[in-house]
Amino acid sequence: MPGVNILVTFWSRTGRTEKLALAAALGAVQAKANIRLRWLRETLDDRELDSVPEWQENRKRMSRDYVAPREDDYPWADGMLIAIPASLSPAASEFKTYLHGLAAAYRNGKLRAKAARLIVSSPTPSEGNNFERDNTAASALIDLLSGLSVTAVPPESGPSVDPVELARLEGRQLAEFSSRICSDQSGK
Repeated sequence: MPGVNILVTFWSRTGRTEKLALAAALGAVQAKANIRLRWLRETLDDRELDSVPEWQENRKRMSRDYVAPREDDYPWADGMLIAIPASLSPAASEFKTYLHGLAAAYRNGKLRAKAARLIVSSPTPSEGNNFERDNTAASALIDLLSGLSVTAVPPESGPSVDPVELARLEGRQLAEFSSRICSDQSGK
């Protein structure tokens, strides 16, 4: 599987979704994939950020530690993992920017033969990767991906499994699935 590239993009304010993205990236690396880890940058004003102390502290740290998704990430990636919180609004400007970037990559032919997996972090760590909840942002992303010639890799189920361990497993499985897609493409 050497040479498979996984783009892990996440949106996180308090660090819970970041932790899942890091676990997924670790799983991809364990499957011998190359990774790029990208953060959907916050656009909240300082007044809103001050309302929850962890937000401002995390934004400063994540701004230092991560870069935003770039246009060259899409052609580079064989697989994409997107981690978002269940509370994310589809109206959030960060999310809209990401969706527009995906759509532009598709129009430019940069999403062909890609696999994608979505991880939704629950409001409480014990709820795991819960796709059952009413999540309009996740639904919007799934709808968009299904229309962009991207192969959606279905989520794992396992509410008794630790969410971080589940994310690691999902990152590994996405890397392995992406490797099979690459092998099939090169064999044709």
